[in-house]
Amino acid sequence: MFVTHELLRRETVEERAYQVNIARACLERSTLVVLPTGMGKTVIAAMVIAEVLRRRGGRILFLAPTKPLVEQHAASMRKVLAVDRITLFTGEATAPEDRELLWRENKIIVSTPQVIRNDLRAERISLDDVSLIVFDEAHRAVGDYAYVDVAAAYKEVPDRLVLGMTASPGSSAEKILEVCGNLGITAVEIRTEYDPDVVPYQHDLQIERIPVEAPDVSKEIRKLLQTVVDEQVARLKKLGFLAGRARVTRKDLLAVGNEARARLDSGVKDG
Repeated sequence: MFVTHELLRRETVEERAYQVNIARACLERSTLVVLPTGMGKTVIAAMVIAEVLRRRGGRILFLAPTKPLVEQHAASMRKVLAVDRITLFTGEATAPEDRELLWRENKIIVSTPQVIRNDLRAERISLDDVSLIVFDEAHRAVGDYAYVDVAAAYKEVPDRLVLGMTASPGSSAEKILEVCGNLGITAVEIRTEYDPDVVPYQHDLQIERIPVEAPDVSKEIRKLLQTVVDEQVARLKKLGFLAGRARVTRKDLLAVGNEARARLDSGVKDG
């Protein structure tokens, strides 16, 4: 069974409950979608784009952090959406003067964020008629990354809608809130392979392990790195850490770091 929509090509989007449910939610509020890789974030984006264009018209901006991802998403949109005017922007593929014309002529622009940030600063384009911005790998929207600047400019547009997509939103609530705040997002939709509306579409994975012999240069590099680690571990043991640990793991080293910071914060200067 396939999703039917006047702006989706026939029999290109399989109807999956969780994707339809998430897409509906994304049409109501600016939303961060958190889904494991391979569960169809791009399909959800296509459904949201189709309905936004049907309801509101305007222009769609689809941002992705790398040129290969931009090319991949542009190809996906052309395959799924019954929309002819789809173009892609990258710093290498399109000259600034060409982008100004392409922006006016197309309904969907798939681009790297740095290009859009530069064009906004140069006033070659405006976001005033953009109905939706999709931020792929939305977890990058921190610090001085271009997503932050583009989203800040979009916050000036009335009735804006944002769709953020990521498989790895961050390890803390603070990081997720920072991403949402920077993008102007007010809702989060999270699914895992264990959610009731996802389970029917999960299939058992067959894993085949293929051992590969490392080249000599890799072995030499590993040997040198291990020497450095062993030296540092020896120093830590002299300072009283890692007592009784014959084989030190990454987890052990992280625990030592936390312990050392705690001692310093408590005022201990010895060692």
